[in-house]
Amino acid sequence: AMVAAGALVTVVWQRQRRREVLRSIRQDEALSELGRNFRATFEQAAVGMALVSPSGEWLDVNDRFCDIVGVDRKELARDAKSGVPPAEGLAAALRDPAAVLAAGRGSCTVERRHLLRDGALRWVALTVSLARDDAGMAAFYLLVLEDATARKAADEEVKTLLRDRESLLRSLPVGVYRYRMPAAAADRFDFVSPVFCAQLGVAAEDVLRDPQAAFSVIHPEDLADLFRAIREAREARRPFHWVGRLGRGDDLRWLSIDATPTELPDGDLVWDGVQSDISERVRADRALRDSEQHFRTLADSGVALIWTSGTDKGCDYFNDTWLRFTGRTL
Repeated sequence: AMVAAGALVTVVWQRQRRREVLRSIRQDEALSELGRNFRATFEQAAVGMALVSPSGEWLDVNDRFCDIVGVDRKELARDAKSGVPPAEGLAAALRDPAAVLAAGRGSCTVERRHLLRDGALRWVALTVSLARDDAGMAAFYLLVLEDATARKAADEEVKTLLRDRESLLRSLPVGVYRYRMPAAAADRFDFVSPVFCAQLGVAAEDVLRDPQAAFSVIHPEDLADLFRAIREAREARRPFHWVGRLGRGDDLRWLSIDATPTELPDGDLVWDGVQSDISERVRADRALRDSEQHFRTLADSGVALIWTSGTDKGCDYFNDTWLRFTGRTL
């Protein structure tokens, strides 16, 4: 019985041992597969990647990393700490990744300029991550390097365009705005130019926060007409035009507003418009009408025959004396 029991224990132990061996083999195969996947990802990555020891030794780099910094693998292998040529900011970060993580975070991204050996200047985005071992000690730094030169150039171009637009908007004699009518939200201004705000005497931040800040300065007697014109243009999806008064009492000015609608895929209706202060023109038109009326009053009260004609020699005015004398009527 004891022999049989011993044999049974031996069989159980052998089976358990085989299971442990098979489990170990599977784990090794899984780790090997994981290593192959990591190596493929590492080598074929579109970004530069490098592994650096806590002491600053280059453990591994991919081809893209070498392309970005302008140094081949042999140079890095010859001198691990000085293989990367001097550069503005990047060299220090590459030689001392811990400095990038000085804030104590596990990962950090910085942008630096890098001077290539041919004198070209390149912008790069460097992401540093710290990997730790099971004991919590620093194992290695993972450096991910991206060529940010094109993006930086595009950012600068956008900044230049924005500055040019701001300068242009300030030089225009009209106010420019964008008014949005969302499909499921309250109307709002997306943009107002400095001239637009100056014409209304309001602050841009107030108008962008609450469109009523702009409507509140319209003359009370003209406000209903403005809202009617807005409603009709919105319903018909046609260009908007309105002329009305701004201010109260003796401080009255006249505005002419024109806008063109664009319906967006999300259902929002966006109006790009211009706003002109036509106060001088209105006053000039009124002065001209008053002068013309004064002329006709004087002409009709005189005894002389008076008429006027245009450049086409067509008569456009006859005073009462002329009409009575000739017996004609208009």
